[in-house]
Amino acid sequence: MKKLLILLLAAGLFLLAGCESGGDTMEGENTFTQIDQETAKEMMARDDGHVIVDVRRQDEYDAGHIPGAILVPNESIGSSPPAALPDYDQIILIYCRSGNRSKQAAEKLAGMGYTNVYEFGGITDWTGEVVTAEEGQTAKTAVLTFSSFDGGGHEYTAEIEDPSILTCTSVRDYGERDELEDGSPYRMIFTFTGLKPGTTNVNIYGRSPIIENDDASYTAVVDEELNVTLRAERAISTFFLYRNGEINYDSYQIIREQDGYYVSVNDGEGQSMDSEAADALMRIIDEYDVARWDGFDESEENVLDGEGFWLEIALTDGTSITARGENAFPENYFPAISRMQETLDAVLPES
Repeated sequence: MKKLLILLLAAGLFLLAGCESGGDTMEGENTFTQIDQETAKEMMARDDGHVIVDVRRQDEYDAGHIPGAILVPNESIGSSPPAALPDYDQIILIYCRSGNRSKQAAEKLAGMGYTNVYEFGGITDWTGEVVTAEEGQTAKTAVLTFSSFDGGGHEYTAEIEDPSILTCTSVRDYGERDELEDGSPYRMIFTFTGLKPGTTNVNIYGRSPIIENDDASYTAVVDEELNVTLRAERAISTFFLYRNGEINYDSYQIIREQDGYYVSVNDGEGQSMDSEAADALMRIIDEYDVARWDGFDESEENVLDGEGFWLEIALTDGTSITARGENAFPENYFPAISRMQETLDAVLPES
């Protein structure tokens, strides 16, 4: 019996030693590779589609960075893959000032599933070329700011249609607050930096468990000097239409998600809706200047075979429309609302 216990104890110690020899990373789990700066220079010289990532702050990057490096601040890397790094298998060469933040960023990216992450320390030890703001490397960036709060406010994310043209960094700014708690307000700041001349679309998605979606859409133009300009685009973010009268009308609720539009009919289950329907509704909204209906709220009693409506629309350019009436209607109500109804009835998939 004693021999058996001794053998089991020895086996346990052997297994424990085997686990420790493998480090902190479990077998099959992605990790990053540390390399020296001479190796990093050799890799930078290859035409293999690699990307150099500076994970310092914007001001540090502007003061001097490795040529061709894109900025993805370490504090902006959360649980979602950065928009500037859409390819999980691309070779990613990461550095910071001294090597501390670059290790943190490399570990986070590897944990998300990036397979070719290489960390090579800090720019303070770099003996290669460095470009600075004074050498004309500061192109005009574009900044978008959204207000939110912890514990239920909108969580904002940015999506760039073509990340080879534009990159984005994001930071939560709590101002002068020393202590954070549920309800602490902050500003979500997105900074867009041009990578090459071109035009692409940028979508901002705001999601909250207690508040309606808050979306924004832009066309981003990067010129030959890599200056970035953003132009707000009008599209439907959310749409709700209720109509009642002498005949039965369907009610519709439309929500815009990152993979397209979804509609629920009469509070039913949401189903995918062709974006052409949303575009057609947007044309009706513009043609009849439905934005002018915002704030309409009137009623007239004792009307035979009357009609009532309730309309709520949020557009990606910040326009909000809320209107309701009972036997009282804003200008162009009947042609606009009828065309909306016809458009939805014609293009929606069958229930």
